[in-house]
Amino acid sequence: MRVAIENEPGYTATGCRALANLINAVDMENVGANWDPGNAFPFDSEINDAVRVLEGRIFNVHLKDTRVQGDNRRFDSVGKGQIDWKKQITDLAASSYKGCLVIETHCEPGIEKTRESLEAVRTLLQEVTTRNGG
Repeated sequence: MRVAIENEPGYTATGCRALANLINAVDMENVGANWDPGNAFPFDSEINDAVRVLEGRIFNVHLKDTRVQGDNRRFDSVGKGQIDWKKQITDLAASSYKGCLVIETHCEPGIEKTRESLEAVRTLLQEVTTRNGG
């Protein structure tokens, strides 16, 4: 069985570098990352390098977007916030990522926002696979 550690703001591993350091400190092959760019933004200056920083140790990816205005930070459907999802998905595809992409439903109205996220992810996956030849 594999165990994935999620990055969470305000805890041991907010961003990808801290998450990689924690995984490396555990030093077990079956321990990797549950990478959540929505949790990392805007705290992680290396968010767009996460796939490289986590060096193939990403076991699972959470998908939700994040929007920040002043001190207010809120989650939204994929593509409705400030995360560069095309970069995240492109880098995952280039790394031969085979894990799950998990759509999180942390915003209301839940059904509508989930549909928006599903459509955005479907479009991103089509763009990335078309560009990469398959």
